[in-house]
Amino acid sequence: MLLLLLTLAPQASEIPGQRVFVCGHSFHVYVAKPLEALAKSAGISGHVNAGTQFIGGSSVTQHWDLPDEKNGCKRTLAGGKVDVLTLSPNWVMPDPAIGRFTEEAIEAGVHFG
Repeated sequence: MLLLLLTLAPQASEIPGQRVFVCGHSFHVYVAKPLEALAKSAGISGHVNAGTQFIGGSSVTQHWDLPDEKNGCKRTLAGGKVDVLTLSPNWVMPDPAIGRFTEEAIEAGVHFG
């Protein structure tokens, strides 16, 4: 059974790279570089670090509330340049801005699947 599953698994070269934007606090934002290295080591081509946005100790709402000229996350989403958005909630749960970022992504044509 395991052999069959391994033969049916897609090869890394068949998995398309993703445009990933990492948005969060200091316990989260560092994952952008390792994700890039992980995709490369797995043989996944086309991975793009679409950007990072960092606010120390932040909630998702703090990122949402940034002024437009400082909000790279919203700009990148609105430009349709993201396949994957990572957010890092903090002590505010549920954080209402998670839904707001989701709505922004849907309006920009990001497909979830």
